[in-house]
Amino acid sequence: MIELIDYFEPEINSFDLEIEDKEKALNFILNKFKKSKNILDFEKLKRDIFEREKIYTTGVGNGLALPHAVTDAVKTLTISFNIFKKPIKNYDSFDGKPVYIVIMFASNPKDRSLHIQLIGKISRMFLTSDFKERLLKCTNNEELYKILEDFENLK
Repeated sequence: MIELIDYFEPEINSFDLEIEDKEKALNFILNKFKKSKNILDFEKLKRDIFEREKIYTTGVGNGLALPHAVTDAVKTLTISFNIFKKPIKNYDSFDGKPVYIVIMFASNPKDRSLHIQLIGKISRMFLTSDFKERLLKCTNNEELYKILEDFENLK
């Protein structure tokens, strides 16, 4: 099973964000991906993330969005955690509510099983009673790593 801390890249996470527009927020997060050692083709990654978003919203509800793509623009699974102080109001989430947490990820087609495992793991994490609340209070990578580590140790 996938371990999120194995893919932890502090330089691509963001906290206390105040971007209230979906497109601006996604572009901001994508620009953080430029700092990842896993990006092979940034422009292709950007196109693939936005193309996926056109197919169907990745705002899954309850304040969470999971923009993602399976693309050869990355070497391997790359994950970015982003916590918003002010919500993204126009995300078009399933429940119509604003988004406070955006977990953006991309995986290479050879890692498709990791991609699917990640979606399942994030779903389980958000079913855990205090996971979302802890994420919303998170203000730095050390706190984020501890939250992820605590969840991994629940098994």
